Amino acid sequence: MTEEKYAATYQFGKTTVHVVSPSFKSKGEIEKVNRNIHAAAWKIIHY
Repeated sequence: MTEEKYAATYQFGKTTVHVVSPSFKSKGEIEKVNRNIHAAAWKIIHY
């Protein structure tokens, strides 16, 4: 069995939260994600 690696681990009461670091993305991929987030946010704001 392989050991999982997490970027961070937090404990909130009885709940453990493991933060997984995303894999590396190119600048173009990051810009695409940012555009998608921006578009979704504007749809929510102007709903």
